[in-house]
Amino acid sequence: MSRLTFISAWIAILLGWACFWGVVIKFGIRLLLVLLFVGLLGFDGKASAQPYGGAAVYFNSGLTATVVFVKGSAGNNAPGVVHFISCGNTNAVTEYVQVFDTSATVSLGSTAPKMAIPIPVGGVNVILGWQGVGMINAIQVAATTTATGSTAPATAALPCSIGFN
Repeated sequence: MSRLTFISAWIAILLGWACFWGVVIKFGIRLLLVLLFVGLLGFDGKASAQPYGGAAVYFNSGLTATVVFVKGSAGNNAPGVVHFISCGNTNAVTEYVQVFDTSATVSLGSTAPKMAIPIPVGGVNVILGWQGVGMINAIQVAATTTATGSTAPATAALPCSIGFN
């Protein structure tokens, strides 16, 4: 069903409902505007890529300074969206998860990350908004001691879960 057909069907239902129950047209117009706004934001009635909706989750029990693909490798097509990053940190200092938007080989310390998430002692859950952060090419990640560096966490690698589409 196309977006226009979907919106048109809702308009017909709302107008019929408003006429039948004698609802004030002012309220009907407000409701219609809300439904049109939802339609323009991209709701098209289709299921998400996940079987039950929501984001796919990449888990790495020991993220370190070895760059790994979250999305963009064989069978895991790019582009994508990062929705959340949840990492533990048992080290005595803040560590960083660098996130790269490239399918090319990443050289830590040289390739600039799209974002670097500080992981304080004890860990952190980072929700990246309801829309997430878009990645055009691929999603690759690594854990380092600085936001743009190449040194692996000294004592323990970081257990991380990354939600993506």
